[in-house]
Amino acid sequence: MTELSLAIAQSAPVYNLAMVFIAVFLFIQLFKTKSKNKKLYMTPWKFMFTAVLIFVSQEFLSVIRAEEFIDVPVYINGFFELAIVVSFIYILLLQKDYVKRYL
Repeated sequence: MTELSLAIAQSAPVYNLAMVFIAVFLFIQLFKTKSKNKKLYMTPWKFMFTAVLIFVSQEFLSVIRAEEFIDVPVYINGFFELAIVVSFIYILLLQKDYVKRYL
């Protein structure tokens, strides 16, 4: 591998964490916002926030593994990704049920 690809491989998880912290801040602002519409459907956004928090923990684990603070097997990331995909599928099913019921 070239030096550029090694540098990108080492710095990508850190940049991912920085971007995700911005997304977490935006989610917190979304949840703090009081809506005048009482029929606002926020449940999918709460599950999306859960998926983002799972992603944060996965990236944090990747950064710790890259810095060799702890020795965690790589296959652990598969469990995080499975939880993220399952939450996205559940969000789609919730949204489908909401559209069928109310629209």
